[in-house]
Amino acid sequence: MFRKLMNGPGKYVFMALIIAAFGVVGVPALSNFGRGKAVEVGNQGFTAQQVEQEFARRYQLLQDQSDVGVTREEAIEQGLLSESIGSLVRNALVREEADRLGMAVTTSMIQDYIRNDEIFQNEDGEFDSSRVNRFIAINGLSVEEFRDIVRVDLLRDQLNDGLLLGQPAPETLTSKLVLRQTEERDTAIAVLTAANLPEPDEAALRAYYEANPTKYQSPEYRTYTLLRLNEDDVRARVTVDEEQVRQLYDARATQLGSPETRSFTQGQFGTIDAAHEALSAIEAGTPFREAVTANGGTLASFTDEPQRALADDTVAEAVFGSEEAGVVGPVDGVFGVVIADITSITPEVVVTFEEARPGLETELAEEVFNSEIDAVYDEIQEAGDTGASLAAAALDLDLNAETIGPITSNGMTPSGQTVEIESAVQRTAFSMQQDGFFEDIQLGDGGYAFIQIDDITEAKLKPYEEVAAQVALDAADANRTKALNELVDDVRQAVAGGKSFEEAVTEVGGVAATRTISIAAPPPDLPSALVEDIFFRASGDVLSSLGGGNSSVTIAQVQAVRYGPNVQAANMIARYEVQFGQELSRDLYDAYMRTLEADAGVKTNQALLDQRFGATQ
Repeated sequence: MFRKLMNGPGKYVFMALIIAAFGVVGVPALSNFGRGKAVEVGNQGFTAQQVEQEFARRYQLLQDQSDVGVTREEAIEQGLLSESIGSLVRNALVREEADRLGMAVTTSMIQDYIRNDEIFQNEDGEFDSSRVNRFIAINGLSVEEFRDIVRVDLLRDQLNDGLLLGQPAPETLTSKLVLRQTEERDTAIAVLTAANLPEPDEAALRAYYEANPTKYQSPEYRTYTLLRLNEDDVRARVTVDEEQVRQLYDARATQLGSPETRSFTQGQFGTIDAAHEALSAIEAGTPFREAVTANGGTLASFTDEPQRALADDTVAEAVFGSEEAGVVGPVDGVFGVVIADITSITPEVVVTFEEARPGLETELAEEVFNSEIDAVYDEIQEAGDTGASLAAAALDLDLNAETIGPITSNGMTPSGQTVEIESAVQRTAFSMQQDGFFEDIQLGDGGYAFIQIDDITEAKLKPYEEVAAQVALDAADANRTKALNELVDDVRQAVAGGKSFEEAVTEVGGVAATRTISIAAPPPDLPSALVEDIFFRASGDVLSSLGGGNSSVTIAQVQAVRYGPNVQAANMIARYEVQFGQELSRDLYDAYMRTLEADAGVKTNQALLDQRFGATQ
C-alpha cells in the first residue's frame, strides 16, 4: 500500500503530513525504535526479543519431536506463537498474584523441589545433577531460566492448593453420569411423506429463480501472471571464491573441531562441613565414592562432557580450571556444595583449513544464496515500483513467468478442468485488484511467488433458459421441504392442543410405532441428529429430522425413560470421579487465570509482533 501511495500524487500529501507531525512531536531517535513491550501483563512486560526466545525454544522442541520438518510459518499457523505468548502471560499472572498475596519462594525451597522431583533422580531414587544438566540443555534454558520456571511452578502449586484443585468430582455428579450409560427411552416414531405436490408453473419457477440469484451465477474468473522465485532459479547465480572461504575460516577457527571434554565423578553435599570431611577422608586414602556416601553426599558421573554442557557455571569453572586429573573442590554450587574427581581429560581438536574447506564452502554458498534471493526479490519489487509488468520484470531477470487462467477461486477452468495451484497463491490472486501492481507471498519451500492480475471476469447471473432444468429441481425440492415442515408444525400444534402424539400423526396421514432406544446402542436406521435429540431434549417434545433428499421427515416423541442395572457402576464411579475431577480442576484454573488476566490487564503490541514474526493471524 505504501509503495502504491508513493507512486501517485498522494506521496506529496503523505510527506507533508510526516513533516508536520515531526514539527509537532520532534524527530524520534533511532534508539527509540524496538524498545517497546510486545506483551504487557500488569506491571510486567516482555519485549519482542523475549517472545522470540520463548518461541524459538518451543520451536526447537517441536522440530526435535517431529518426524516431519515444520517451517517457522507453519508453526505460527498451528498456534505455536500464541502458545508461547500464553505461557509468558500465565507465568506473569502467577507472579503478579503471588506478589499480591505476599507469597514467596526461597532458594532452599527451589533446591528441595529439584532434589525431590522424580525426573532428576537416578534408578536408586537419589538426586542426579547430570539429569538436571540434560534437562536444561534439551530445553535450551539457562540455569537462571530453569530456576525461574521452578519458582513459578512452586507459586502455581501454592495457588492451586488454595483453590483445592486436583480433588475428585463429587459422587452426586459421577453417579448420574454412570446412570446415564444404561438409559433407555420409549419413543413413538413416525415417518411422514408429503402428498403429491403440484408441479410449479412457469411463473413460480421464474419467481424462485429471481429470489435465489446466487444459486445460478457463473463464477468469477481471473487470469493472472505468476512468477515463482525458487532455489533453482537463484543457485545458478551463486559463486564462492577462495578468499571468502579463508575469511570465514579465520572467523570460525576457534569454533571448529571439538572442545576439550572431561570425565569426572561428582559428589554433592548439603553443607560445606560435610564436603570438607569427605575431602579429608579422600586425602587419607578412602576411595572417592566411599568417602562421599559416608558423609551424606550424592554421586553423579559425567563422561566426556564439554564445559558448556554443565549447568552449574561455578562447578564447570572449577572442573575445567584444573590442569590435571584429580580431586577439586569443595565448590559452593547452585544446587549444593560439590567436590569432583576428574578421571580423564580429552584435549580440544583443532580443524585445519583444508579439513574445514568443504563444509565452509557449503555454508558460505548457502549464505550467498540467501543474500542473492533477497537481491532478486528486491529487483522484482523495484521493477513493479517503476510500473513494469511482472512478465517484463521476469524477462529482464532471465526468469520464467506463467499465465494462469482464466480460473475460478477453487481452481476450475471454464471447460471444467482442475488446475493445481498452491492455495496461498489462489487466496492472494482472488483478494487483489486489477490495478497494475503485483503482490508477493512466501512459499513453503522458502521461495517466493509474485502475482499480477491481468483480467477479471466478474460473476454474473446465468440466463433463466440456461438453468431452467436446475431451477425446476430446486423449486420442487424447496416445495417438498416446506410441505414436510408444515406437517411437523401440524403435529406439534395438535400435541400442544392436548392430543396424543399418535392421534396427531394419524391426522396427517402417518402411523406411529413405539420403540425402545438405548443410549449405549443407538439404532443405525434413525438419523443420528434425531437420536441425539431423543436423549438430550425434554421428554414430550415433538422432534424431527428431514430424510435424505428431503423426501420424508422422521418425527418422534419420548414417552418414558428407564435406567437398567449396571454391574460395573462402582468401578465406573471411581474412574469418573478422578477423570471429571481433573476436568473440573482445569476449568476452575482456567477461570481463575481469566479473572487474573482481566484484573491485571494484558496488552499486546501487534505491530511489534508482526514486525518480528510477520503476519501472526
